[in-house]
Amino acid sequence: METVKSYKGTDNEMKCKGHSFVIGKDYSVDGDVVKCENGFHACEIPMDVFRFYPPVKNRFFEVEQSGEMVIDETKTASKNIKLTAEIGIMGIVKAQIEWVLESLNKSKKKAATGNSGHAAATGDSGHAAATGYSGHAAATGYSGHAAATGDFGHAAATGNSGHAAATGDFGHAAATGDFGVAASLGIFSKAMAGGKHSWIVICDWRKRRDGSMFIHNIVSSKPGKKIGETTVRINTWYWFENGKLMSEENKNV
Repeated sequence: METVKSYKGTDNEMKCKGHSFVIGKDYSVDGDVVKCENGFHACEIPMDVFRFYPPVKNRFFEVEQSGEMVIDETKTASKNIKLTAEIGIMGIVKAQIEWVLESLNKSKKKAATGNSGHAAATGDSGHAAATGYSGHAAATGYSGHAAATGDFGHAAATGNSGHAAATGDFGHAAATGDFGVAASLGIFSKAMAGGKHSWIVICDWRKRRDGSMFIHNIVSSKPGKKIGETTVRINTWYWFENGKLMSEENKNV
């Protein structure tokens, strides 16, 4: 039986639409698979899970889907599913970058891998990846994906439903279209949401002396929602500094 690797979100109790899950257990539904009605749903594109389960107060998993499947642009409904590993927000973004790079290789679109490289995808569903120091990646079409993995990298997704991820230190991630996600996970990195339904994800973390990672806080929101006492605004950079969430408008939110 063919198995497809996908990504799934649940609530904090590992439930989705009232169904409880356990890692490593096989699940199956009776009857024909009908999208949004009968079947187990997950996403091939990792960061698409944020459309259905926002990063805050939810959990994220790598899963295997098999059997009868119904696929659309954002999710796959399947007869069988198994949660293989919990990977969290950081794992989703890492998987997104790997997915972009793999998609670039398959489509033979250019990726910028050297220092100060630039990669641009202008068509719908395009993928742009800059993996070197101070690289720039831009995806301008609908449902585009941009990933900048090196320090001081910049990733911008300007079309609707675009995803931008900056994982290196001092990076910038901007999603300016509606329903986009900007994820900024490096030290002193910044995220901006330009669309009214876009999300920002910022992880504040430091390395311990033994090389392990210590996460102070993870913030996720969309414009119009509050983080503490401050309402998140569009076209505004947000970042962490000395454990405090900052914005370019008032420097201390």
